[in-house]
Amino acid sequence: MGGVFVLPAVINGGTKSYFIVDSGAANVQIPEEVAEEMKRAGTLAESDFLGQRRFTLADGSGLQQRVFRLKSLQIGDRTMENVLAAVGAPRSRALLGQSFLRRLSWWKIDNVKNAMEFEFTGSF
Repeated sequence: MGGVFVLPAVINGGTKSYFIVDSGAANVQIPEEVAEEMKRAGTLAESDFLGQRRFTLADGSGLQQRVFRLKSLQIGDRTMENVLAAVGAPRSRALLGQSFLRRLSWWKIDNVKNAMEFEFTGSF
């Protein structure tokens, strides 16, 4: 979509969101309003938060974000558990970063098929 790969996902067993695949992002990022929706639904608790972390953006600027653990992130029929994530700014985009991608056995972008392929193995 718009030159980027977007994958639908289910977060913590209930909240649906569309994630942009961003191999340059250190972590999965969830927009602030999605995190708030999850808190209201009871699928994200204060006990899931791990504090704040400073991130460096591609332009060299810095940003503080709250970091937390997702209980699960489901894409298609596969679910990865215990995924590190950060709360993004309001109206930001959900990003599928390295805290998810580096745990895959492999992933690739097929420019001929205009598709992303990946494989989970083992227990997540």
